[in-house]
Amino acid sequence: SRLDDVDGLTLSIEINARQPLSQEMMAQVQTVFVTTRSYEPGEPIEFSDISLESTDTESASLLKEWPTNGIVTATLPLVTGKPIRPDQVELSQYVVVSSGPIVRGQVITSDLITLELLPEQNVGRRPLTRLEEVTGMEAVRTIRAGTIITPMDLIAADLVRKGENVSLTIQRGSLTITVDTVALDNAKQGEQVELMNPDSGKTIRGIVTGRYEARGIGP
Repeated sequence: SRLDDVDGLTLSIEINARQPLSQEMMAQVQTVFVTTRSYEPGEPIEFSDISLESTDTESASLLKEWPTNGIVTATLPLVTGKPIRPDQVELSQYVVVSSGPIVRGQVITSDLITLELLPEQNVGRRPLTRLEEVTGMEAVRTIRAGTIITPMDLIAADLVRKGENVSLTIQRGSLTITVDTVALDNAKQGEQVELMNPDSGKTIRGIVTGRYEARGIGP
């Protein structure tokens, strides 16, 4: 044998001077993950709170490889200084969840949705992960509070609807004018809509910029 074969290894038994060494005398050292602080179930784990330690205790129940491609959260309480088991962690991700009931046909506003950190196995194949993907969309079915929102739940909404009051913003150089108008048509984000000034009876065209909002076209 060579010195390189045993250099850096740990003996598992006591030996005498000048006694020949063999692989059977060497402990099988493994690297384990240990937390430097405690974690509660559902809490995201910062990798900066994880240390790598070597142990000669053979255990198939300890985590050998750190999960990647997601946010690692605790499934069970993690105790400071204790090696982590695979069943104590899982991959999670932030998804859009309804924070209150949403009825069919309702335009979804920011107060009706929130981001929630959930286990990936509970999320589904096509989760919505940004609030901007949902805000301003229309619900095609009634959604209960606490429900994960999917693309199948949404369609592009008419942010301006016929007969509704619309705030029209008109830019004239450095001057900004806001006019209260009434929509004569339905229109979605970025579409043109015909509006009427109820005071003058004049018809104006605008581009929808948000719920009950539009901007003037042209000079």
